Amino acid sequence: MLSPSEEVTCQVSPPKKIRGYSKREAARSNEVKSSCRMEKKGLLRSVEFFMYHGIRIKSLITDRHVQIVKWLREHMTDTQHCFDTWHVAKGLKKKLHALSKEQDSSHITPWIKSLVNRLYWTAASSPNQNVELMQEK
Repeated sequence: MLSPSEEVTCQVSPPKKIRGYSKREAARSNEVKSSCRMEKKGLLRSVEFFMYHGIRIKSLITDRHVQIVKWLREHMTDTQHCFDTWHVAKGLKKKLHALSKEQDSSHITPWIKSLVNRLYWTAASSPNQNVELMQEK
């Protein structure tokens, strides 16, 4: 069993390497009314599991799910919440492609891949999700 001082990396999808945590812990589609609620329910069960075992969640990385962001902001104020870089990059790429299709904006198209790569590089090369350092880059 883990001691409270140990750090754990976890993902919302059911982990296989944590003893006592099974795939049954994840929410099932027949337990909630929609897939959006299922994602939040799965996170709540995971957080409950760790709290029950005395494991403090220092930081959590999720997609940009609105219900999860709100719940974390209201209930887990001591936990650092970060967005998954892939989801942020996907959103940026989608917006840049839409912008490039507007009149007089086609010059953006050749830069989209470089901008998305720069986002990945900034996130990967910034220790401890240092926001100030990311903004400087």
